[in-house]
Amino acid sequence: MRLDMFLPFLRKPKKGQDPPRPGLMARTAKRFLPASWFADLTNGKPGRIRQILKRVGPTWLSAPVRRVVQAICLVTFLVLFFYVCWPYTARPAAEVDGWPAHYADDLARKEFVPAESFLVIDPLVSLSTAMAAHSWVWSLSCALAILLVCVFIPRGFCGYLCPLGTVIDLFDWSIGSRVTRLRVKEDGWWVHVKYYLLLATLVAACCGVLVSGFVAAIPVITRGLLFTLAPLQTGFGRGWHQVPPMNAGHVLSIALFFVVLGLGFLKPRFWCKYVCPSGAVFSLGNLFRVSERKVESSCINCNKCVEICPFDAIKPDFTTRTTDCTLCQTCAGVCPTQAIKFVERWNLVELKVLNDPPTNETALGRRGFLAAGVGLASGVAGGLGMAGATKVLGGEPAGSRGLAARAAARQCSRTGFSADVHPLWRMLQGLSERRPASRRFSTGLGRVMDTARRRQLGRMRVQLQCLHPGLPHRCHPGVATGRKEGLSNRVGGAQPADLPASRRLRSVPVVCGRMSPRGVSRDRIHSRPH
Repeated sequence: MRLDMFLPFLRKPKKGQDPPRPGLMARTAKRFLPASWFADLTNGKPGRIRQILKRVGPTWLSAPVRRVVQAICLVTFLVLFFYVCWPYTARPAAEVDGWPAHYADDLARKEFVPAESFLVIDPLVSLSTAMAAHSWVWSLSCALAILLVCVFIPRGFCGYLCPLGTVIDLFDWSIGSRVTRLRVKEDGWWVHVKYYLLLATLVAACCGVLVSGFVAAIPVITRGLLFTLAPLQTGFGRGWHQVPPMNAGHVLSIALFFVVLGLGFLKPRFWCKYVCPSGAVFSLGNLFRVSERKVESSCINCNKCVEICPFDAIKPDFTTRTTDCTLCQTCAGVCPTQAIKFVERWNLVELKVLNDPPTNETALGRRGFLAAGVGLASGVAGGLGMAGATKVLGGEPAGSRGLAARAAARQCSRTGFSADVHPLWRMLQGLSERRPASRRFSTGLGRVMDTARRRQLGRMRVQLQCLHPGLPHRCHPGVATGRKEGLSNRVGGAQPADLPASRRLRSVPVVCGRMSPRGVSRDRIHSRPH
């Protein structure tokens, strides 16, 4: 089994030696492209494709397939984020029969792939959500599927699919490589931080507190774009009065996003190598790998593979750190002797001698055991600390029954989509938590802003109800009803189980607002049977 997807190092064959046979992809491409685009393997002269890739960068020259896949995934993520999830392309029909559904129809038209595709294949998000709710989450099946794929392509999500990793690569290439004062040369205590952070995340999830939305790979880039570029899109596209105000959660998400990028000043892709807890899940999954990077005895110890490896997955003796290798195959493209191969795990044909040159890596000793113990204890303490802080500051986290009840209360009965992760619900929550205008600004500009806010809340509530008509009204944020749980039980809430279907209320939101004596906008949603 060979999984060679790299562009081999070009060299002129020796006298009497046959030129190497091109790979399957090269042979297929030669049927459709001109011969001048390909290298002359007999004389060792590069073709036009190699010349272009060399100008772009060494990683493009050595592993162009990986770079193309990364670019496609990043562009797809950005299209889903800025176009598919942008609701203002919907236009109502001329004649509307019943409840308007142009928002849902427009979303279905634009959604060539599900908008949450990247989120559901992040296994840490699905796993921590299921542990916090103590119930099955449908996205676990998607996470299991990507883990099964990574059995054949170890950590393939990190090396090929993750849009955050591609953004980090762009930052390191454009900015991080120009600042060398903060570089760390040797590995330190931080090499296993991702495992301790993963442990803390799972311990907090067991206590009912979800922190994966702040540290997992896909939520990090989603929050970063949502609070940095999405407000600019809304402001320039629909007006700056529709941009919700910043709060502490927004600032924290933006700071975490720039910290993830800023770690590249220490080492390229520092976050992916040592900190990312989503990567730690895939690293543990590498223990069940089928394929692996192998080094043959023809290795000349040139050190080129160590210098270009983006994940620090090559030991000083040029063998592989199997838990860190993403099978990106960048190292094979720069090997002058083509001694690197990607084959089945149990392949032992003509392999290089281990520990030559010496790696100075020993088995787990007393210091290593103590360091691992301290790290594990820190992870458990961190998870319990976050859970305790949530109980003290943010209210006691619900247990398994409470979380399940809250999840059901915020879930659409028709589409099965949870309101907690819906971008419209998040925007509604940010607008509803906005502080009202003071007495000083109850007239003039303050009144105009309150009126715009009231109208915006009404439009967004109607839009959310159109997209997910089975969503209970009590989960709509910003609904002032005088009750702690939202709307009353008789209006859009829970109704008696023995009530006949003909007498049940099918709620239609009618948004109205009035100004209080202090100029505060009070939005209310009334329901009427129809």
